[in-house]
Amino acid sequence: MPDSRNNLQSTRFRIPDSPRAVQDYLWEQGWTDGLPVVAPTEPLVREMLSGYGGQPSDSLGR
Repeated sequence: MPDSRNNLQSTRFRIPDSPRAVQDYLWEQGWTDGLPVVAPTEPLVREMLSGYGGQPSDSLGR
């Protein structure tokens, strides 16, 4: 049986590859309060989910 935790079904956003561009974009979307953020790249999301143990489709927030 395939492991459904490998199925990431999310919207991808193309943002210039600079920390400032990522911060500005997240601010414009209302996804940050202005404090520094770590871009949720696919490798980082997969790493976080490996420790979570749930399904990628589970909501961890609102």
